[in-house]
Amino acid sequence: MMIPMKYTARFINGSAFKPSDWGDDGLPIVRIAQLTGGDFDNFFDGHVDERYHITDGDLLFSWSATLDSFEWSRGPGILNQHIFKVVPKTGTHKRFLYYSLKHHAPLWADIDAHGSTMRHIKKESLGNKIWLPSFEDQRGIASFLDREVSHIDNLLRKKENFVQALIQKASNFTDIAITRGLYSDVDFQDTDIAWLSKVPSHWKLKRAKYLFREANRPPEPDDGIITAFRDGQVTLREKRRTEGYTFAVKEVGYQHICKGDLVIHTMDAFAGAIGVSEDDGKATGEYAVCEARSTSINNHYFAYLLRCMAKRDYIFVLCPSVRERAPRFRFVRFAPVLLPVPPRAEQDEIVSKIEEQTTKLKVVKEKTEQSIERLQEFRSALITAAVTGQIDVANWGRRGGTDRRLDAIEQEMAS
Repeated sequence: MMIPMKYTARFINGSAFKPSDWGDDGLPIVRIAQLTGGDFDNFFDGHVDERYHITDGDLLFSWSATLDSFEWSRGPGILNQHIFKVVPKTGTHKRFLYYSLKHHAPLWADIDAHGSTMRHIKKESLGNKIWLPSFEDQRGIASFLDREVSHIDNLLRKKENFVQALIQKASNFTDIAITRGLYSDVDFQDTDIAWLSKVPSHWKLKRAKYLFREANRPPEPDDGIITAFRDGQVTLREKRRTEGYTFAVKEVGYQHICKGDLVIHTMDAFAGAIGVSEDDGKATGEYAVCEARSTSINNHYFAYLLRCMAKRDYIFVLCPSVRERAPRFRFVRFAPVLLPVPPRAEQDEIVSKIEEQTTKLKVVKEKTEQSIERLQEFRSALITAAVTGQIDVANWGRRGGTDRRLDAIEQEMAS
């Protein structure tokens, strides 16, 4: 039968805690971040109505920003607003409702979303009707989805772990190449570099100020905005994304950047926003733009080196913090820092090998990510088909079931 969602369960919105209610003791306040695995960071040690308390096994439904259903499994807590505790009524199977919410929430959000930055589900949307078969059929569908979705999720985890392993492999190769070179049969010398104890003995050690000068060029009329991203790409912002930025009305403090400059985002360097600009353009004074003092410097090598310094937390040591986990990189603090300097030909060879290795791994990574996307699409489609009665779950396996479809996806990705 078709029935309004609101008649299948009680939807209890969480408590509207204020920042002044937060503390370090008591039960954790469960917000959307905690639903998706975030650490507990706010607690409440006081009285709150029992309906806001949650425990393992409770069905939760986030109706703002992250629109999804969750089965809570992290111990006692107190529910914050923007999340419903869903208490199924007689005749409604909890796991069936869990999957039904996963299917319907995005559809209702597309229709009823409001606000410019976050999607929401209006409570009136719960008046929309859903298919609710007999309790036994609900149980059968839920058991079917638990089994099949778990199978898909296991495969997704393996692929996601593989992607992370590829990223780590590329990172490890890069860090070893720029700090130890490409060859193992060389002698090493001790250094006075805090984050790097040894380098090949034929490398020189020089202070940054003898390698680079800080550029300070006026912007040019047709300059586009340059952005340094945390993955090390420095390029015109329009090539990556434009949403989420604030543009200055007057171009006060902008500076010109030339293609090939070593560019460091002074507030985001700690997170890897360091690289060589792919374009001419302009950026604010929150960018340190470095010019090589001689042709013996390959800016790409030193961009990799600085990103390694950031990963080893030396940016935190080097730069004062202006806010939590946000040290401000300044050239004047960078100038006296000792850096390893391989011969120019070796710098070029190291950069070439890094880019060759990174390109190979990137191809595999992108293919795997496409496979992950297809698996996620199939998982969503399977949930939709099951909770709307479009498939006969009892005979699914006889027709090849999930395995046949997963094999088809793998073959498609391999072609």
